[in-house]
Amino acid sequence: KRWLICGGASVLCLGTVALVAFLAATPIVTTLVNAADMEFLDMGVSDPRPDSFDMYSKIRIKCSSPFPADLAPATVELHYDGGAQAAGRRLKGGADDTLLGLVDLPSMSLQPGRSLVEPMSQSFTLVNQAAFVRFQDSMVHDTTTHLRLKGVVHVKSLGMTFRATLNKVLKLSGMQ
Repeated sequence: KRWLICGGASVLCLGTVALVAFLAATPIVTTLVNAADMEFLDMGVSDPRPDSFDMYSKIRIKCSSPFPADLAPATVELHYDGGAQAAGRRLKGGADDTLLGLVDLPSMSLQPGRSLVEPMSQSFTLVNQAAFVRFQDSMVHDTTTHLRLKGVVHVKSLGMTFRATLNKVLKLSGMQ
């Protein structure tokens, strides 16, 4: 009888510790995803259509996690700062909420430290034509432009899958 009570208490304690560890890890994963440094090495556009196009990019990601992680494919929102830098306004924490469109992100495997992600293709669906024109103008006339990726991504690491809220500011070099 004592073995049954001790065994049940052990299983209950281990289950509670595992649940607390999982719940505590989700905010940590979200912070690591949003804090990862992304450097665009190359970008391009192909197959333009009236409301969408395909784009490719080659990026270098500095993953601050000590563990490897896999990101599942996801559709996220792409927001633009609306040319606030060109207008001389200072942005708090990056881009504001001018929605440009939706981006279909491919799956990615990240290793601790610097990871070079080979060219990846994604599709972009335009939602706000006027904001996209301002974004294009900013890319030509400004030294930097800020975008923000917003949405939910699923990250698999250490045998568990976490749901992370993506709120990632991207800094792009303009043509000036």
